[in-house]
Amino acid sequence: MMMRHALLPLALALTSFSFGQASTQPPTTLDPNRPVLIINGERVTTTTYYRRMETLGGVGRLVNDRFVPAAPGFLTLQTIMNEILLLQLAREKGVYPTEAEIDAQVKQAEAEAPEMLKDLLGTGVTPAEIRYIFTVNLAEFKLQTMGVNIANQEVDNFYRDNIVRYQVPKRFRLRIIAVKTEADQRKVDDELAKGKPFGTVAKELSQDLSRLNDGLFGEIPEGELGAARDVIISLRKGQSSRWLNSNETRVKFYVDDILEPFTIALDAKLRREIREELMVVRGRSRNNV
Repeated sequence: MMMRHALLPLALALTSFSFGQASTQPPTTLDPNRPVLIINGERVTTTTYYRRMETLGGVGRLVNDRFVPAAPGFLTLQTIMNEILLLQLAREKGVYPTEAEIDAQVKQAEAEAPEMLKDLLGTGVTPAEIRYIFTVNLAEFKLQTMGVNIANQEVDNFYRDNIVRYQVPKRFRLRIIAVKTEADQRKVDDELAKGKPFGTVAKELSQDLSRLNDGLFGEIPEGELGAARDVIISLRKGQSSRWLNSNETRVKFYVDDILEPFTIALDAKLRREIREELMVVRGRSRNNV
């Protein structure tokens, strides 16, 4: 399985963080009457939105694999408190992230996960809020790994001993069309017979949600093809399968591409990821944070 940067997944996990300024100053006052939503001319104000968010039921978090109900308002306060305490502890221990370290993390994210950052900005998250997320996560990482050093040989040994983690299997990039009736099946076959691209037909006639992305089903490892494996591995790139039955649905697959297996090289990026992973593991037993 391909590893990602040890800090990036944490830094970009928005469900774990509220947003604020690293200085913990109060947020800018919001207009309580500003509409956040207008439905057929009826306005939902900021006051209604935030009040409902504070007490909304049916939400919570997993604690030791058990769902614990908690209102979003409580979870938000708890998260803010944990962040502030963590940053205060980082200052006390002398490991609070420097501006240069935060700059480096942001620059790294821009190089390695530009689409992720673009998506965040598209949802209304500001650059300052993204920077705050990196600050919190980097502070946590530095607290966890105080006094921990990992030699190059340890990285080499881990890579060699866990090489299966870095072996990417053969994958099939698939598109799918799913329909319910024989009549719908015939419509699909007629359109494909006219030479219309599979993705276009999927977009027009498929009853699966993948139609929103021209039927794209994803890159599926050969070992995870399930009951359709024998049919799919017999196809070449650019070929579509016969109709297959899946419960009450009829499905047809198309092979967009066949991606050969490979082993991820131990380059500078992977070395950094392994080193940081080993630092966190060793730090858990060394530093009681």
